[in-house]
This record gives sequence, structure tokens and C-alpha cells, in this order.
Amino acid sequence: MTNSNPIVARAKFAFTGKNNDELNFVKNDMIYITQQLDGGWWEGTLNNVTGWFPSNYVEIVVEKDKLVRSRSVPNAAPMVNNMKCISPDFMGEPQITNTHFRKEVLAGFQTSETIYLKQVQETLDSIIRPIKKSQIMNEDDFKILTCNMEDILELQKEMFAEIESNMKVPVPDQRIGRIFLAPASELKSLMLTYCWNHPKAVEILTEKKTALTELLTSLGKEMKDLVTGLSEPFRHLDKYPIVLQELERSLSESDADRGDIQRSCLFYKEIKALCEAARKQKETQLEFLYTRQVEQWASFEERGKILYIGAGTVSEGEKKNDRCLALFSNLLLILEITKDPNIFNFVTKIETGDLSVKRVEGGISFNGKESFQLLLTQSFDISRWMEALEKTNGVIIEESQVSSRPQSPRKSTSFIQPISQRHSPDVSISSNHRRSLDKKLSFGKGDLKFNHELGMIIPEGLETTEIVENEYDFPPEMSILPFSMNRQMSNQRASLNGDYLEGFSKLEVLAPPVKETKPQLIVAEQEKILVEEVEGGEVVWKEKSLIDTVYSLRDQVSDLRRDVTILQEALVKEQQARRRLEEHALRQSTEMLNSSIKNHNNY
Repeated sequence: MTNSNPIVARAKFAFTGKNNDELNFVKNDMIYITQQLDGGWWEGTLNNVTGWFPSNYVEIVVEKDKLVRSRSVPNAAPMVNNMKCISPDFMGEPQITNTHFRKEVLAGFQTSETIYLKQVQETLDSIIRPIKKSQIMNEDDFKILTCNMEDILELQKEMFAEIESNMKVPVPDQRIGRIFLAPASELKSLMLTYCWNHPKAVEILTEKKTALTELLTSLGKEMKDLVTGLSEPFRHLDKYPIVLQELERSLSESDADRGDIQRSCLFYKEIKALCEAARKQKETQLEFLYTRQVEQWASFEERGKILYIGAGTVSEGEKKNDRCLALFSNLLLILEITKDPNIFNFVTKIETGDLSVKRVEGGISFNGKESFQLLLTQSFDISRWMEALEKTNGVIIEESQVSSRPQSPRKSTSFIQPISQRHSPDVSISSNHRRSLDKKLSFGKGDLKFNHELGMIIPEGLETTEIVENEYDFPPEMSILPFSMNRQMSNQRASLNGDYLEGFSKLEVLAPPVKETKPQLIVAEQEKILVEEVEGGEVVWKEKSLIDTVYSLRDQVSDLRRDVTILQEALVKEQQARRRLEEHALRQSTEMLNSSIKNHNNY
């Protein structure tokens, strides 16, 4: 399939995706096909959203029916999905522009990524390794300080090398999205570990500040160089979604890499949001331990390592109370929240070996010597609690009944054979097309495997399917217990707009698809605007391209910034001179006054 001759399919039936990587459409929607895989599932784009759908729900539109002209207006532009469409014979110039834009985006990414990798490597070579050689801290503290920074760097180097290699192939054959997606799960794991460790690293920096400052000064460095270098891997995560969004703008509706680009963008946004949540949770844990109250309730030997802390509503029969819960390896502490942010009131403690837990609608059910429900408003919080409970000693995790499995097909359906007009990409679907959806989707360096349940629901008499959030959905807000400010129940906002986790692994339940309307693509070289300029003391209007105007405005802003800097420096000098003059005048007047008094006394 090529961009100049896309494959378009018409929906024969309405389809509502049950998983977050599936496409929704209604009957007669026109879908641009991006991938046609053997086994019954195709990938396509509708309204700028790319996803998977059953191939027997659509039919390929032949060329003569692809573009429908208005009968009332003979020269009307052809329409697809009620939008004006350009014939493939006249798509050359926009395609060239999009290709040029794509190359510029990739070139910019190549430059920035090279600088980033060089900076991190320089931090390791010129700061981290000399710190280790100096032996100003023991081995354990050094491991806390650097954590897995080198592993993150190596993984990013490998990904960047593959991207650079892929950039050399023809644009229609490039698979940048797939390359970004392949190491995403491993990078997520490494980054979460790095962010969990970050608050401890800050403690080490604080404890060793004097020794580190002396060492860095001898190396010609400053403390801020070390701090910036250590936080660079986390801050750099913002760059990936931006690049992927820009790349998506350059892709046609039928580009085979479009789906992976969209999924990668959501995945990297999610990694960033999860890392922010992990850092906040770890900081919260440390602040809680520093209150020293916990020692009054349980010794370290009794409670073990802290795993999670958060706030929620504890329901016992008719009684419902807001509580703070602190989970340790061997113990669950339930505490009352007070108005004083540094004080908790002890309620009870439960050994984890006496607990069995089960995820229920809107929270978690705890059963044992004491039975209660922890009510939480966000599925994100429930998932984090369940993950933490799995790490405790002795807790029994009961099978949850919340998850809704996709319905089984009412009867067997015959599949339409795909009509490929291009070489199929090296992506394969598992042959066992009846596998359960909780089978992990595996990402490899060379291929990508999707385990969809290939049995279809017959469209006739199709009942409305309830879309259920799964345990890996991430809402736009998460509740985390605040310690440094107000300990009342509050929700910590995080931009968790991606539902893609572990490469869509553990797709145990249904999730609502996300539909987004992408901003219209503006071709900077073609857009013209009128600009007011001053020439020879006269105001004139000139027509300029959008990109020329942007560059002109950028230069003007740079000039203004430079002028402001000069004015600020002049103002500071003027203020200093004025102060010196005032001090001099004050001294002179004081001397004159003293002299006058002295002369008066002499007389």
C-alpha cells in the first residue's frame, strides 16, 4: 500500500471496540486501511484515530466508488467521510510537503537526541565516575545516587541507533513508531525504578553536600551540574511524545506506521505520568517515616519495608470514615487523618498474613480478622494498591469478579480474505486466535504480536456492549496523600491520558476508546498572511509565507530580549550608582553637620 493509492474500506456494520487499541465506527463509515494482517484483524484510520477492527465488518471500496462527486455540482470536489478529498493524481505537492516536514522533525529529533545522549554520557564520565573513585561515599550510597542510569542510557542509545538506521530507508518503508514502541516496556520499568530511587538520591546529595561540592569544584564543575545530570533522564521523557505527535501530523491516513506512532505517543506520555506519580509516592513514604510516629505503633522488625501509603474511605458496615493506610511488608496500619499535617491518630494494625483481598467495584475488599472495604474513586489508585498488596508477605489475592470478559461469538463467521496491495509488514498475529485477552502482547525488536480474540459478535441483533475500565486504566486525576501541605483528602492531578500499559499487556477487561480530534495540518510553506512593516518611515503591508513570518517574529523577539537584558543591566548599574551617590551625600552632610557643631562649640 502506498500513500498515493490508499486502500479505503466501507463499514458494513457498526463496530464498538472492546479494547483500547481498537477502532470504533458506524455503518457506511469510510476507513483508510493501514495494515491488513492474516487472521481476521485489520488496522485502519477514521477521524484521525487509528486502531484495529475485524476485517469482516468492512468491505474494500473499488477505485471507481472511492471518490463520490456531488450530482448537483458537476465540478464539486470528491468527498470521503463527508470531507473534501483530493484525487491521488493531484496529491504530489502536499505529499512532498509532508515528507519535507517529516524529515525536518526527524532531523530536529536527531540533533536533540544526540545532544542529550552526549550530556548524559559526559555526566557519567566527568562527574559520576570521579565521585566513585574519590570514595567520599560508600558503595551503597553510590548505588543509590546513580541507580540504573547507565542501563537507561544504553537502552536509549540502542533505540536511537535503530531510528537513525531506519531513517535511511525510503519514507514509505520507515517504521519509526514501531522502533519507539519496541523498547517502551523495558524503558518504563527502568525509569520507574530510577524515579522510585530519586528521593533517596536527593537525601544522599544533602548528606554529602560539603564533600561533593569540594570534589566538583576541583573538577571544574558545580553542584547544579550533578543535580541537572541526574534529573536529565526524567526530564527528557517529555521530548518523545512531542516528536511522535509531530511525526503523526506528517503521516497520511493510510500510512502503515500511523497506529504504532499513536500508540507510542500515548505510551510515552503514560511513562512520564507514572514516573511523576512514583516520585511523589516515594517522597510521601519518606515524609511519613520521618514523622517518627510509626515507631510508636510498630518496630521495623514487626512492620517490614514500607510499600505504599495513601488515603481512602474505609467502610465497615454502615460506618464510613476517611483514613490514611500505610502498607508494609508484614503490616497494614490504619490511621485517622487530623488537621495537623504532621500528626496521625492510630486506629488499628493488621498483619498481612491474616488478610485476603479482592478487587471490587470502586475499591478493594479486605477480609480476615477484621473485614472492611477500602473505597477509592480512581482505578489508578486501586491498581497501585493491588500491585503493592501482591508484594506483601502472606496476603491472599482472591480472583476479582469485576473484570468483564468479551462475549463469545454467537456463531462462527466467515472472514473476508484481505486484498493486499502492498507487501505486508513483518508483523504477525498469533495463530491461536482463540486465546484469552489476558494473554500478554509481546514486543520484540523485530516483530510485534497481537493476541486479539478473533471470534466476532454477529452484527444482527447486536446488544449494547458495556465498556468497562480495566485495572490498568489511568484517569486524569490520581489521589495521593499530601504530607508537606494539607493532609486532607485531595486528588493529585496527573496527565494520564494514555490507557496503554506494558505494551497493552494484561488486556483483561474492556476500556473505552479515546477519540481525539487532531488540529488541522498547516503547510507553512503554502500559507500566506499580510504583515505590517515599516519601510522608510512609512507603514506598508506585505504578503509573506507563514514560515517566513515565524522566523521574522523569532528574530524580533530575540532582539527584544537582548534589548531588555541591556536595559536591565543598565538599570542595575544606575541603581548601584544612585545608592553610592546617596551614601556619599549622606556622609558629606554628616561631616558638614559635625564640623558645624564643632565650630559652634569652639565659639
